[in-house]
Amino acid sequence: MWKTAVLKLIYKIMEKLSVKTQLILLYLNCVKIAKTLAVALKYSLNIK
Repeated sequence: MWKTAVLKLIYKIMEKLSVKTQLILLYLNCVKIAKTLAVALKYSLNIK
């Protein structure tokens, strides 16, 4: 139940933020995911 409340709060905050800020956050998120995938790939290659 509290998860939906948190999501709604985050959504409200995101609405208030400018589009530019949202794009920056999205970009940073993508970079973080890409780094995580690269590390995971490196480790999986090292195991083999």
